[in-house]
Amino acid sequence: MGCGSVATTQLLLQINSKFGPGVLWNIVRGKYNTPREESRIFMFFDLNSSTTIAEKLGEDQFNLFLMIFLELITQMSALLRGLFMKVRQVSTG
Repeated sequence: MGCGSVATTQLLLQINSKFGPGVLWNIVRGKYNTPREESRIFMFFDLNSSTTIAEKLGEDQFNLFLMIFLELITQMSALLRGLFMKVRQVSTG
């Protein structure tokens, strides 16, 4: 694999990560040239007692717990033809 193809792959992965899966292809296809109304639902998760849970599990197990949780939510969303645009962890503690 040449240097150019590695750079191209990295660029596409970054675009996919920033804007969500399939968005670049939709831009190329011209999907966004004609505006249309869409129904969207935004979900926010607040894990109660996350600090307490993290302290009990430890850092590695808590990160594994979050990874599994987000993977399950992502799978369910995909089954319903939804997607996560961005996942962000915010700590208030």
